[in-house]
Amino acid sequence: MHPLQLLLWLTSMCVFCYWGCADSPTQSRQVSQGHLISCNPAHNDFENLSQLVDTTFYLPLESPPEHLIGSCTRLLAWENRFYIVDKRKTRSVFAFDRHGKFLFQIRRVGRGPGEYTEPYAFIINKQARLLEIYDRTQRKILSFDMQGNYLRERTFPWYVKDLIAVENNYLAYSTSYDPGYITHRLMLLSPQGAVLKQYLPFDQKEVDDLGVTNFSCQAGISFTCWRYNTVFHLQGQQLLPAYTIEYGPYSVLDDFFQHDIIEHQMELLKAKGLAHGISDMLETDRYLTFTYMYNGHSNMAFYSKRTQQLLSSSRCLNDIDGVPVQPMKTTYQEYLVSIIWPAAMERNLEMIQSDKFYRKVPVQVINRLKTLLKQTQPNSNPWLIFYKLKEF
Repeated sequence: MHPLQLLLWLTSMCVFCYWGCADSPTQSRQVSQGHLISCNPAHNDFENLSQLVDTTFYLPLESPPEHLIGSCTRLLAWENRFYIVDKRKTRSVFAFDRHGKFLFQIRRVGRGPGEYTEPYAFIINKQARLLEIYDRTQRKILSFDMQGNYLRERTFPWYVKDLIAVENNYLAYSTSYDPGYITHRLMLLSPQGAVLKQYLPFDQKEVDDLGVTNFSCQAGISFTCWRYNTVFHLQGQQLLPAYTIEYGPYSVLDDFFQHDIIEHQMELLKAKGLAHGISDMLETDRYLTFTYMYNGHSNMAFYSKRTQQLLSSSRCLNDIDGVPVQPMKTTYQEYLVSIIWPAAMERNLEMIQSDKFYRKVPVQVINRLKTLLKQTQPNSNPWLIFYKLKEF
């Protein structure tokens, strides 16, 4: 069976596999912050992708000349469709089906009725079955049907960092404290922008929150930012801590964090024994994956909800097909999904065939990648990469 066909039929369980390390995998325990996940960032639980991943699949996205993606700000998957938000270059949203076929492009850039300055937040409103674009410059939300046709716009009186749909309402994230206007990092808002509930109040001394924040919609509503180092779940109108990450030795990243406000926050985290720098968080029903910083290095971390064990590493070589591991963008049927551009793929293929380490990549895998490359041009739309993970 063709690998892409296999991808569409498989609904495999996505947990992780631990091989060959002398130390036992890290476990979590239930505490007031939810499950406290302890890890040892100085120890690499895995070095090769094959220790975690069973198979990789590639899905080239169709590339009509008039609908080429300039960059990928965000990748979302829902109902066997993939949505790519290009906020920087084309200021558009592109939709593809599960086979990579191009469906439509949303682009209504401008300052008039039914237009936006940029797709600052792209919202899949599952309850209303609408696609929505939040334009924070003009403070409005534009609604489209599921075929990308424009329907209407409405005023939305908030200037926020990110926005997602929660049933009939919205959950908004803010980075800046503004007395009398924005006093909390999270707000539950009505469709018209009325405040229903607020969460995580700002310290009034904070001018700007420089932390990275992640919304995850695959397994309900999840939220995290490095200031708390905690993954929160929204249940009804309650924001509850689900997981908190900790490790022993603490290290400030670099001079960027040395000014007074950040240094004070780092000391608070140090006193709690907590890590900082959670980013790229994704959550499904079976696993949690994220990256965090330690001693200036980015560590990949994978947490199994079934076994409550964590595996992390600061380096991971792809010994399956040789392609450097790309940042994870979303999930699809318990697969991790990332993205790569054909030009980068071509350079990687040259490296695979010349680099001594990658010579153990099977010839049939290299031939498969060559075949895919022949179907695309260097300036074509990107490919999606699906990672099927092992159990552990």
